[in-house]
Amino acid sequence: MSSLQLCRGLPRFRPGFVSRFSLTIPTARQFTHPTHLIHANNTPTDSEPPQNEILQLSLRLARAPLNHRATLSATEYFPRDTDRAPVRRELAKLDLVADYGVQARDLRDLDLPSDANPHVLVRPETVLVDFFDLRLLIQAGRVLVVDTAGGGKSSPKAVFLEQIKKITENTDNTTTNNNTKAAFEFLVLESSLVAVTVSLEAEFLLTRRLVETHLASLSLAAVETRHADLDILLRQTESLAEIEHRARLVRAAIQEILDSDEDLAATYLTDAVVRGKPHAVADHQEAEYLFETYLKTTHGVVESASSLLRRIRRTEATVGALLDVKRNQIMYLDVRLSVLAAGVALGTFVAGLYGMNLVNYLEESPVGFVVMSTGCVLLGLVVVWAGGRRIKGIQRIHK
Repeated sequence: MSSLQLCRGLPRFRPGFVSRFSLTIPTARQFTHPTHLIHANNTPTDSEPPQNEILQLSLRLARAPLNHRATLSATEYFPRDTDRAPVRRELAKLDLVADYGVQARDLRDLDLPSDANPHVLVRPETVLVDFFDLRLLIQAGRVLVVDTAGGGKSSPKAVFLEQIKKITENTDNTTTNNNTKAAFEFLVLESSLVAVTVSLEAEFLLTRRLVETHLASLSLAAVETRHADLDILLRQTESLAEIEHRARLVRAAIQEILDSDEDLAATYLTDAVVRGKPHAVADHQEAEYLFETYLKTTHGVVESASSLLRRIRRTEATVGALLDVKRNQIMYLDVRLSVLAAGVALGTFVAGLYGMNLVNYLEESPVGFVVMSTGCVLLGLVVVWAGGRRIKGIQRIHK
């Protein structure tokens, strides 16, 4: 079948159909970040269905450039033997692509504050590290530390900046397990792993100390007087769950590197780029030892946080059971008082009937008062006795 015959079978092109769904692509000057489109020309209307709005925004974000003109603030550090001081730089992502030999898609989230996607990307000349607020571009003879907004409760970046000062001052004194001088990229990688793991450990240890203090003070015999401890435990449960989640993300990022022999071998940037001797795929023992060490550390944080969370949940279950018992006791007491009130009310009702000052022919009876009083008391006792038997029957059913 010819292409002409195929074209005849297609529906006729209508210009109005395209113009109805045409999208305006912002220029580089108007566009500084993909999230900028969420606020620009995106005012929802009542006549536009939500599905159409999501589709239009998705298409505009997909066609927009990858924010390559966004300006980043960063500090570049060098080994001590180069005699170069740290340099502050203001550069665009496009400059990083050319300077560090990476792809633009690798830098898409470099300037976005996020706690949800820690990862390590290994490229032929560069290793990209993203551990929460710590964003690094590591090469054989330099490392770029990108400025990010905020660090949450813990800040791996602050710890790393202290570590990098020691590296740039004492590079010659740092050796590997083979008693050889460690390559600069491995020193930086280890410092980044140290920063993120010790930050998680410190946050967990402080939270655990507070949780254990309130768990110890939470006496089961007087649980109703420990509302403050219960409230603090509830808040600390959320903190522990967040620490566990972040530790799991870091563990997954390290495990992903360990699962790839190619990435482990490619981390030897000095040998591959400077000396021109790239490592074979199976030759990555030092890198594997490095990542395995901190994988075990993060695994320990995850398991410890999970264990403490389970302990808190068991305590919460026990406290909940005790509160249920107290609640049931209060309920049964309320029911008993209600039955007693019903018996008294019935006797009072009869007394009220004879207190309406109407002629009932009992005023002149010498035993009328005694009979009516005894009858009211007996009637009230019967009601209370019947209600009590009913309550005991309900209690036996629940037991």
